[in-house]
Amino acid sequence: MRRLKLTIEYKGTRYSGWQRQENAVGIQNVLENALAYVLNEKVTLIASGRTDIGVHACAQIAHFDTCTAMHTDRLPGAANSQLPPDLRVLACEEVPADFSARFSVKSKTYLYKAYVSKISSPLRYESHHQILPPIDVDRMREAAAHFIGEHDFTSFMSKGSTPLNGHTRRILAFDVLEQGADEIHFRVTGTGFLYNQVRIMVMALINAGRGKLNPADIPRILESRDRALVKELAPAKGLYLYRVEY
Repeated sequence: MRRLKLTIEYKGTRYSGWQRQENAVGIQNVLENALAYVLNEKVTLIASGRTDIGVHACAQIAHFDTCTAMHTDRLPGAANSQLPPDLRVLACEEVPADFSARFSVKSKTYLYKAYVSKISSPLRYESHHQILPPIDVDRMREAAAHFIGEHDFTSFMSKGSTPLNGHTRRILAFDVLEQGADEIHFRVTGTGFLYNQVRIMVMALINAGRGKLNPADIPRILESRDRALVKELAPAKGLYLYRVEY
C-alpha cells in the first residue's frame, strides 16, 4: 500500500464545493471517479480542507492510499485525461504513511481577488468581486494589520460548523496588494480558518476602505465575539485556496 499526495487546481464555479455529495456534484466526486477509472480501484481522497460552493483552488492538497504501481510522474496525465477542463491534477508524489493532507498542515494561504470599477467586467464575473469606487487601500491595510496574531474569531465566522479546537486562530500575514490598474488582491496566511472567516474578514476590509467601518474598530469587534457587528461576507467567486504548507 502506498500513500500519494496530489496538488490540485480547480475553478469552483460549477461545483457544489470540494466535498463528495449525494445530490450535487462535488469536486471530490469527480476526481475520485477519474482516479478510480485510471487506477482500477476505489479511491477515497482526504483533502487539506473543504472549499465551499464557488470557491477556487490554485493548489489544493489531498492524499489517498492505493495499491497501484503506476509511477507518480504518470498519474497526473492519466487522471487529467478523464477530468473536465476546470479541474486538474498538477502534481503527484509518494509520501510517508503518517502524512495527512488534513492534519499535517502547518499553514494555509488564501487569496481573494477583486477589482474596482463602476462597470462590471464580463471576463472577471466568475473569478473576482467587483468593488465600486472610491476605495482607500491604506485604510484596508490598516484594518488588515489588526487581524495579525492570535485572536478569538467568533465575530468573523458563519454559523454552520462547530470547530473541535474552539474559535481561536493565528493569522501570520494579511496583505492588501494592488495589481495592475484596477485590481486589489487580499492575501491572508494563517494556521487555520473558521467557516467563512476569510470572506468575512475581506468584506470588513472592503467596508473599511469605503469608509463604512473604522479600521481601529477591528480589535473591539474581535473582543466582542458578536457576529452581528460584521454581517456581510464577500462573494465566494473571488476566493482561492492559494497555498498549503506542511
